[in-house]
Amino acid sequence: MAELRVISSGSQGNSYIIECEKETLLVELGVPFSDIMSSLNYNIPKVVGAIVTHQHQDHANKGTIAKILKYGIPVFSCEGVAHENKGVSIVKKGRKTSIGGFKIQPIPLKHSCECFGYVIETPDNQKIVFATDCCEFLYRIKNVQHWLIECNWSEEILID
Repeated sequence: MAELRVISSGSQGNSYIIECEKETLLVELGVPFSDIMSSLNYNIPKVVGAIVTHQHQDHANKGTIAKILKYGIPVFSCEGVAHENKGVSIVKKGRKTSIGGFKIQPIPLKHSCECFGYVIETPDNQKIVFATDCCEFLYRIKNVQHWLIECNWSEEILID
């Protein structure tokens, strides 16, 4: 069963780990590389890749992306992130991409720049939806076991 570890969530930086028995996927690279490494217990060989939602620094730290790529870990994102970070692979909206045993499908989100959410299918057949920094989510996705929605807290907006 997939395990989620939150490294950080907020304006200072965002980063998460989805760990399955044999493989790990990084979600967002908005924190210092050292924070990610210590949260992984330095188990780099288990990491099959990383996905990033958009180009803002708290989600796509340029130094962290460069170091992740230097370790041979592929990073996938939208055109904006790839344009600003040499070596990042572009994913296309709606198209599934395999990253090790994970399958990701980017879904466009409304934000101040190009931004993707992701439908993530884990090697152990769990479906996770990850979305961040969007003002609306207009998708209906079936058979989701876990919803990961990173947002600024406002009870009034959430109720609406």
